[in-house]
Amino acid sequence: MLVLRKLRAISAALYTRFYAALHGIELGSGCRIDRGATIRRIGGGRIILGDRVHVHSGAMLLSYG
Repeated sequence: MLVLRKLRAISAALYTRFYAALHGIELGSGCRIDRGATIRRIGGGRIILGDRVHVHSGAMLLSYG
């Protein structure tokens, strides 16, 4: 059970870093982006998430330049 919990945490962390890199988002330490969340930079702009931010599934953060 403990191993499965650690694997899920590692998977979530890898997904968050990959998603941020793919979409040009700057992350603070301990950030988490759930699958199903939408974060996009439309027409430029910046998105910076601070430390320990958790973006839940279904949430939308959009930058319009």
